[in-house]
Amino acid sequence: MLHAYLALQDVLREHGTIDAKTREAIALAVGNQDECDYCQAAHTGAWQAAVDAGWSDEQLIELFTHVTLNLLTNYFNHHVHTGLDGQPAPAL
Repeated sequence: MLHAYLALQDVLREHGTIDAKTREAIALAVGNQDECDYCQAAHTGAWQAAVDAGWSDEQLIELFTHVTLNLLTNYFNHHVHTGLDGQPAPAL
């Protein structure tokens, strides 16, 4: 998972046309739209705070990879209107 996430980032950096400042603005806008306080904080300096709290860079990257993969899966299922093939999950 981590390798896939890093590879995707590398491809965007190497072949994309959007500069780093704009990529950060996009990350902030998406975090705001998704009401993701963690993402907003991460893109405004909270990375070091997480490291100070005991998270390694590798753990934080893996965390972001899981979030990204789950968002992709959620959006895909919404887009194609995937039907349930089992019982609905109980409310949280």
